[in-house]
Amino acid sequence: MLTPENKLVDIDDLNKFRIGDSVVADQCADHDRFEGTVIGIEFQRIHGRILQPSITLLHDGDQITDGFKPGDLRRTNKPSPGNRTITGETVRGEACHLSPSDITLWKPEPDILIHQALGKVGEEAGELATILFRCTIQGLEGSEPVSGKPNRKALFDEIADVLAATQWLRDLIGDEFDQVRFERKLDGFRRWQTMLEADAGHGHCDICAKPIVADDICATDIELGICHAACLEGSPVVDLETDEPTAGKIDTYRYGDTAPEGLTDV
Repeated sequence: MLTPENKLVDIDDLNKFRIGDSVVADQCADHDRFEGTVIGIEFQRIHGRILQPSITLLHDGDQITDGFKPGDLRRTNKPSPGNRTITGETVRGEACHLSPSDITLWKPEPDILIHQALGKVGEEAGELATILFRCTIQGLEGSEPVSGKPNRKALFDEIADVLAATQWLRDLIGDEFDQVRFERKLDGFRRWQTMLEADAGHGHCDICAKPIVADDICATDIELGICHAACLEGSPVVDLETDEPTAGKIDTYRYGDTAPEGLTDV
């Protein structure tokens, strides 16, 4: 525990542990036996101005426990590589740092074309993230305050740039695009959309994949159910009672109203 006289933090025991280390905390009067992985090393403030080392473990699959002191733990693997700096402050409010004993010496991607493509995809993804946040804050139908460029136009410009950059990267490194994963993910997003629409009292048009709100004019399809009437325009019309084709127009109704009985269907 740090005392008011501490001006520098130099705890050798704490430097023995790194993020990712496998450790064991033997059973004692304060806790049961734990086996886990170090996921956090920090100083916790206790009793106002007193700082105490605290090590956090991930154990038993998804359980997280903190508050371990260096003396509680013993490492069961060799020190893990990586760059770690422990920061905190003394009781006098002075910043202190425990410098890492070593760092990982990374080297960049050696292929110049792949190097540039990776960087470009990252840059374009960052620009897409920026306009996504702007649309979230200002609204999709808002505009950039200085240039006046509509947010919707800027969004689709950045989507196009990201698609172009990722396609270039895929061409360079060998395309391993997982179409099955893509379709599974998209299906999940659409099911999420359906849930949100139902919670909001909206319907869902399976033709245009857009929500159906109270004032929308709709018609009923035998297989797809309620859809926007405009989406069903030109489809053959079937009488629901006789199941026979008719020459008439499809019956339409406002989604917010109760659908009349005996509707013709498409």
